[in-house]
Amino acid sequence: TSGDGRGVMQLTTVAGLQSVTAEYDLALESDGSVQFIQNHDYNLTSTTPPTNPDTFVTHGAGVMKPVLGGGFSPSSFSGNYAFEFTGEDANKKPDALAGFVHADGASALTPGTADFNDAGKYVGAELLSGEFSVSGSGSNVGAAELTLENPQVTLLFEYVFITPSDLYFIEVDANANAANAPTLYRLSGEMILQPPNTQFSSSSLAPGVVATGSGIDTGGSAIVSAGLFGPTAPAPAATCDGSMQNTFSWDRNDGGALSPLSLSATCTVNPNNGRVAFNWIQPPAPAPSVTPPFVAAYLAGPGEGFVISGDATVTTGLIELQTGGGAFSNASVSGAYAIGAPFIEEPAVNNLAGVVVANGAGGLSGTVDEADASGASQTLNQPFSASISGVGANGRGTMTTTSPVPTGFPANWIFYIVSPSQIRAIPADAGGQHPQLIFLGPTTL
Repeated sequence: TSGDGRGVMQLTTVAGLQSVTAEYDLALESDGSVQFIQNHDYNLTSTTPPTNPDTFVTHGAGVMKPVLGGGFSPSSFSGNYAFEFTGEDANKKPDALAGFVHADGASALTPGTADFNDAGKYVGAELLSGEFSVSGSGSNVGAAELTLENPQVTLLFEYVFITPSDLYFIEVDANANAANAPTLYRLSGEMILQPPNTQFSSSSLAPGVVATGSGIDTGGSAIVSAGLFGPTAPAPAATCDGSMQNTFSWDRNDGGALSPLSLSATCTVNPNNGRVAFNWIQPPAPAPSVTPPFVAAYLAGPGEGFVISGDATVTTGLIELQTGGGAFSNASVSGAYAIGAPFIEEPAVNNLAGVVVANGAGGLSGTVDEADASGASQTLNQPFSASISGVGANGRGTMTTTSPVPTGFPANWIFYIVSPSQIRAIPADAGGQHPQLIFLGPTTL
């Protein structure tokens, strides 16, 4: 470890006669979670890096979470869960599955509801059912299958308990005739327990939320967006009653093309499963139409959950309840933050991690790491400093990185404050063709 919340981890995986060694740069968050990126420095024990042992030259980013508790059993998987899985189909086109399912604590995933988007072929609110098992007494690993009604297909998964309220899933079904190639999809993601005894209603999508999303445009470049969703008029008790008009105002970076956008919508909440359906209202002619950023959401709790689009971008993301809205300023960005960009949409996106400290007066400084999209090189231990300007009372702000800009990092940022400890940002550099969502979360120095 470096003493500033960053560290390095090296893993060697052995499968049969083949082994692969991979090294990762880490940024630790205060809850024990870790933002990580893969690099190829391999310099843990020597000042002279050896030849890269990873013959696949892989790269990537993600989040590790500490497993809390133990002795998991089928009874640990019990209750109502919201989930979102993303990946590719067999043609390497983006796909996503978001939904709700009930686990009975024994073996059944009783009929749930899911929205599926395969490269723009979208089916909403379809029937979902399945079953699950736990690998053994006290294991935190299990297997599950989910059957979709349309398309009629059964998908096989393995999952890992982080807690009974939080599980990671990865699809593992394979084509026996094609050297373990996936049959249809490569999906992975997270399943979150809805609070027990929750009864969702028209007020469950709280008056102000930050929504973020990432997808892929027709040219294969990443699209990222972040913005605020809430009532157009002063907040009533219910924002999703089917008639109250809401506004989503967001910033979008589509392969380096920046756009501030706004669109109105009404919405309804299914009280049984927390599915939110959005009805977007296009501006009157001759104003151009705006592509809706998402068509549905599945709530993991009031004001929290997953979103999914219905178009070929296959945009997926999060909605998060904003706290302190209406009173933000530069002073709201204060303390130590871990930086990560765990949602990688396309291969040309660089991987970013680091730790920075904000002084509460618009200044940030710290150290950041970057791994190139090629997976062949990285730039580590880079000094970082930036200045914040224009934080509105609604939590939208901009930030400029001080020259010299660290390799791989944006020179300009647009960000939204979820809370003073959680910030969501997108690059605001025109022409940067491979943007990503950047998350800043609390860390302890």
